[in-house]
Amino acid sequence: MNVLAPVWAKVLGAGALALAAALAWAMLVTIPSLQARLDAETKAHRDTKRDYTAARNAAAAQAERQARAAETRFNRLRKESDDRLDEASVQAMARADAYIARSRVRCEGGAAAGGAYRTDLPRTAEPATRADRPDRSTELVGAGLIGPDLVVVPAEDVRICTANTARLIEAREWAAGVE
Repeated sequence: MNVLAPVWAKVLGAGALALAAALAWAMLVTIPSLQARLDAETKAHRDTKRDYTAARNAAAAQAERQARAAETRFNRLRKESDDRLDEASVQAMARADAYIARSRVRCEGGAAAGGAYRTDLPRTAEPATRADRPDRSTELVGAGLIGPDLVVVPAEDVRICTANTARLIEAREWAAGVE
């Protein structure tokens, strides 16, 4: 038998015991430090999540405030535009009606109920004129303002064009104000 066998058995037993003790000590020392590190990281993650949630909520609240402010501004501009359009439309229609009254073309005979012009009405030698406006037809013909290019527009068409023009002018001004 080998003389060293009992010594080796004792050495190996002592070494195993020392290794087990070292591992136990290492675990006892490192487990609390690992636990402390894990707790610190968990707290850091919770803090990061809380900060992120707070920042997200603050950004959402600010976006909501900005949206409300933009909507309020838009509604104010729309109301101001509507008010200006109402006033401009009244003034434009008054000017259009005055233009229609000044520039009305009188047809001999007039229109019948069905819309066709009647030719059986009595005719006068002179066209009718308004008391507040002298007949300027000869003056206009001499100046070249009445001739083959003359276009007669119905009063309702003048009113429609006036309303559309007033609306489009206000829309352009409104769009410039929104920018």
